[in-house]
Amino acid sequence: MAILLWLIAAYMVGCLNGGYYAVKLKSGGDIRVLGSGNAGATNAGRLLGKRGFLLVMLFDAVKMFAALKVAALLFPGNQLIPALTMPAVLLGHIFPAQLRFRGGKGIASLVGAAAYLFNLPLIVFTALLFLVLYGVTKKYYYSGLAALGVLPLSYPGSAWLLGRPIDTAMCVSLAAGMALIMAVSLRADRTARDAAKRKEP
Repeated sequence: MAILLWLIAAYMVGCLNGGYYAVKLKSGGDIRVLGSGNAGATNAGRLLGKRGFLLVMLFDAVKMFAALKVAALLFPGNQLIPALTMPAVLLGHIFPAQLRFRGGKGIASLVGAAAYLFNLPLIVFTALLFLVLYGVTKKYYYSGLAALGVLPLSYPGSAWLLGRPIDTAMCVSLAAGMALIMAVSLRADRTARDAAKRKEP
């Protein structure tokens, strides 16, 4: 019962959507009907500039990091709970109940999971891959998606390099999280293309 209650709480933490609140406080508008219509850091950046992007990215990453840290403190020695907490927060971010299940795509939240798993090779590799991809594409979202998309492989690889035990449950959780983010991203892209076609004369 305690685990179930915690996972519900983790989902509710994920529902705290940085992009929605930032735009609402700044302009009174609803990010879900502005820009791309997505309640995430990238769309917040379109509406609020780079500073808004960074603030929303930080907020959404910190909520994931904090939830994972609290899970580790509440259930010490139980690797399964953090592994379940990560997708619970991610589901809250992508499908927030109070926003009629229309949230962000989850990349910023996954950055928080990467910070929780912190080790220097992982952070350096992820950051360098993002910078290289952004230098080529000039796209924050797709560069971040690709850089974080390899976490299920780069995390165990970096842990092996450092001689640390590999958290198998978290590897599976990361893979499931990336699969969810990819599915949501593909659906959003398809919806955007369909909307663009309907606007064509």
